[in-house]
Amino acid sequence: NFYIWIGHPDDQRGWSQLAEARQALETPQTSDVAAIERAHEEILIAEGSDWFWWYGDDHSSEHDLEFDDLFRRHLRNAYRMLQHPIPDELFVSNISTTAPAHTQTDPTSLLAPTLDGEDSSYFEWLGAGSLEVRDVAGAMHRSDRRPWLLTLVRFGADRERLFVRIDASRKAAELLAEGYEFSLTFLEPEGRRVAVIQGPRGPRLTLSARTGGSGAWIDRGEAGGVAAAGSVLELAVPLAALGWSGRSTVAFLVAVCDPEGTEIERHPTHRPITVLVSGPQFEARNWTA
Repeated sequence: NFYIWIGHPDDQRGWSQLAEARQALETPQTSDVAAIERAHEEILIAEGSDWFWWYGDDHSSEHDLEFDDLFRRHLRNAYRMLQHPIPDELFVSNISTTAPAHTQTDPTSLLAPTLDGEDSSYFEWLGAGSLEVRDVAGAMHRSDRRPWLLTLVRFGADRERLFVRIDASRKAAELLAEGYEFSLTFLEPEGRRVAVIQGPRGPRLTLSARTGGSGAWIDRGEAGGVAAAGSVLELAVPLAALGWSGRSTVAFLVAVCDPEGTEIERHPTHRPITVLVSGPQFEARNWTA
């Protein structure tokens, strides 16, 4: 039977992503015939049945995550060439059968950092969770890729705000002044994006939301939070601005765009950062005597 290729939810998710990419191919947002042909080729590559041999619980190898990443990358390339918004799910692993290795640690206390863009005190981010950005080579390593700018992401919350600190290989203030943009794309709550750009009087925090039909981002103006840039970038985002309604977690990806507006990094690679925010579950899990 065809269970190997279509029987597992991971297989079915991949085929649904292919079907949606095919629909995008029928309605390109560009008149560039060569770009449309390249997008078609990317989709044809992703339609090869070998990708689905490795999805699900029937076959596995040491490189499942790399095959999964390549599959989703071909589809992302197609959307980019067609000038369609790339679905956020194509930045998240389709693999549910194993938990991919990652370096995330979870917050252990509510935070109250001083938002000044500097490592002011050892204690202000002590209870934060963290994601170490590792530049690890695998079997499918691309030799033409530049080293990551980001090195560490710290995160946590108080009862009303999500806090994020971004460390980079260069000073955050310098990167913003040169035109780099940092953003948080949320999968929980879905369809929200917070971006940090350089404004006339310092870092500017903006909020965008996905529209239902086209999937394009619509600018909602200022996010109502705080951004500070110096050696590091520190953010405070009101949970209410994200449409958070008392749910236990928020989940997001961190991205960097270069001065030309091209996304050059997105972390983590396979799963979003998931934060258990303040509430009964958080306090029960992290109580101390």
